[in-house]
Amino acid sequence: MIDLFSTAAGAAVVFAATDIDDIVILTLFFVAARATGRPGPWQIVAGRYVGIGALAWLGGHPGVVRLVARTGHWLVPTIFIGIGVVILVSSGVPGRLVDLLG
Repeated sequence: MIDLFSTAAGAAVVFAATDIDDIVILTLFFVAARATGRPGPWQIVAGRYVGIGALAWLGGHPGVVRLVARTGHWLVPTIFIGIGVVILVSSGVPGRLVDLLG
């Protein structure tokens, strides 16, 4: 029973973290839209719905997900994926914040 509670608690934390991340990213997009006019608010909302629809569609086809995952691991070793994520986040976020706030 404790396993069930720890799994549920972990799932709740992951869900909350992704929601917070989503709010931050959407806020940055809308701030950019207000400052520069691009992308337009309708493009942000449409992109969100298209992205969620694509994820839901792909989630219903496990063969597609498996194919993408296997191809990705075949093309790029796992360590490079992690390094790439760290480099992209550490280099892109500060510059984007300076652009938006400065």
